[in-house]
Amino acid sequence: MADALPSTLSSSAKPRDGRLDVLRGLCLINMILVHLYEQGLGGPAWLHDLVVHWFRFAAGGFIVTSGMCIGAIHYQRALDPNKRPSTYAALWQRAGLVLLVHYFSVFLSLLVIPLRGQPVHEVGRMIGDVLRLYSGYELLLFYVVMLLAAPVMIEIARRFGAVAVLAISAALFCVGYSHPHLLLYPLENHFPLLRWQLVFVAGVVGGSFLPRFDALATATKYRILTGSAMATLCVAAYAVVLRAGGYTAPALLDVTKFPLSPLEIVRYVALTVTVGLIVDRLYPRLAGRPAERFFRAVGTQSLLLWVVHIYITSHVVQFQWVLAVTAALAGTYAMARLGAGAARWWQRNVPHLPRIGYMSPVAGSLLVIAVLRGIETPADFAGAVARPAGEAGQGDVALGEGTDDTPSDEPAPLDDDPLEHVA
Repeated sequence: MADALPSTLSSSAKPRDGRLDVLRGLCLINMILVHLYEQGLGGPAWLHDLVVHWFRFAAGGFIVTSGMCIGAIHYQRALDPNKRPSTYAALWQRAGLVLLVHYFSVFLSLLVIPLRGQPVHEVGRMIGDVLRLYSGYELLLFYVVMLLAAPVMIEIARRFGAVAVLAISAALFCVGYSHPHLLLYPLENHFPLLRWQLVFVAGVVGGSFLPRFDALATATKYRILTGSAMATLCVAAYAVVLRAGGYTAPALLDVTKFPLSPLEIVRYVALTVTVGLIVDRLYPRLAGRPAERFFRAVGTQSLLLWVVHIYITSHVVQFQWVLAVTAALAGTYAMARLGAGAARWWQRNVPHLPRIGYMSPVAGSLLVIAVLRGIETPADFAGAVARPAGEAGQGDVALGEGTDDTPSDEPAPLDDDPLEHVA
């Protein structure tokens, strides 16, 4: 592979890359803030614009980072012929797990309906729609397909180089751009495969060069950081000018997430790379400090937190904006620790199931549903902390709408689980 990395294989397992965990945690926090604003969070207009328009990288950031983990971890393992079959099997196993979590999450959301005292009609049809993928979380389905296709990506990169992977991915994007209804899920298609796969593949290729990046001189890293930051600001400024001026750009020159445009891909990749490079530069100073522990704890439980964050945001958005953000962050961190604790308990008490981290989304989701649905905010307390008049929220967001997906003391290293390094 002419333009890939030299093999750096080792017989011993490599430790988790804390930078990826922190980057994933930042993606999740950004996603929570974006969803709070989508549900009617008040606060300063400049902060809203900063989070929602200038520096929004939640969904795209997760997809880029999950691809990076494939390239940085699984591609390196696949260079060893002895590890290649088990590496690909682990990816397919992970795809099956994410599909199960998808079904589990949707059925949990259906349980909320009667718990809220709302009538339930045609239960059989609702269950059938979930099983046939007419209802649910399409971002998880996107990850399932990407995980299933990851061994093919790795093989193409290993045999023909990273440029070949990007060329094929770009060709598929062009097909999806010209035929927007091709290969769509039965449910809502905010993340059509043929367009969004290019974001994932960009992450795979970038992640495959991570060891080479680590070997670069500091000055070179800062030049890359400057270039990615300038690209981010240029695309973001261009998008803001279009929106503020009421201009209508041609589809190829627009910056839109739905449908995904080429410039939006550039923005997602450039912004995620910029944030990742800043994390890389600051990580030696932040390692072990409270901020690093917070984002790393959140990042290592991203699958669990993706499942439950909608319930958290829909309950705290009614508060004054500072309190709402604080409550959302505190609840997110609490769920992250809960998931890690559930994993440790399962590992100690059910030793015959080695992939214990897989159970933390299930255990954590069940508990958070019980807590959030069983403890309603008292009316008098809600009135005391609710936002002032004119800043009322939008209420609970419909599940699946507006949704963009172990520290050293955590159980079972999950480096072969890309969604444990991303969501």
